[in-house]
Amino acid sequence: MLLWTIAMLGLEVIDRRMVWRDFWQDWGLAAVIVTATLFGGLVIANLTGGNTSAIVMLPQIIVSIALFPLLARGCAMIDAWRLLR
Repeated sequence: MLLWTIAMLGLEVIDRRMVWRDFWQDWGLAAVIVTATLFGGLVIANLTGGNTSAIVMLPQIIVSIALFPLLARGCAMIDAWRLLR
């Protein structure tokens, strides 16, 4: 939870500095944030007694990045539905 909070605060700083963003920039930022957060969680888990290799995280990272457009579209549809109510 701490890592996602830090990631979202960092994204807010980036968002305020950028004049405009497009889909590809959003996807790239999401890829960096997801990767950093998952590896950060792995580091914390390994520091507290876990013994997992970083290669184990690769499928989760790839699937998370690949599904970003679908999830972003779903969130936009839910938000549009919410605004209509």
